Amino acid sequence: MTRAFLLIVAMLTLGGCFQEPVMSLDPPVSVPFVTVEQGTSSGIRDARFLVVRTEKAWKDLWAAHAAAVTPPPAPPAIDFAQEMVVAVFSGERPTGGSRVQIQGVETQSRQNVIIVTYQQSDAPSGAMTTQVLTQPFHMVKAKKSEGLPTFMRRPGAS
Repeated sequence: MTRAFLLIVAMLTLGGCFQEPVMSLDPPVSVPFVTVEQGTSSGIRDARFLVVRTEKAWKDLWAAHAAAVTPPPAPPAIDFAQEMVVAVFSGERPTGGSRVQIQGVETQSRQNVIIVTYQQSDAPSGAMTTQVLTQPFHMVKAKKSEGLPTFMRRPGAS
């Protein structure tokens, strides 16, 4: 009888330990975005994942990006009161055939995050490619958010 009583008490106690959490996460909200610039030639040679929210930071990023062009073009106009720039630089590659593409920007306001999904692809192994250094990048502008950015690479591309 003591064993049965202890078993019932243990089941009742443990039953409360496996409830679902009370706090639920808000679903991500898709944010429309527009490409500012995309390509394979940049003065930025290392991998970078950035959210730019100020004019000064934008001018600094653009100067580094356009450093390989003479004369460097002026940075595209961004209204930083309403917009931000999201940028993915995949780093220098030894051949042509690489590309990076931002595929989505989402916000979760309760968690104060921005989720940026991107896909990066390289030329297939054994493919004929140009023997030139490339620096694939994609920069977009979207509605401004103060959330903490998270960059997620989507599978499917090499």
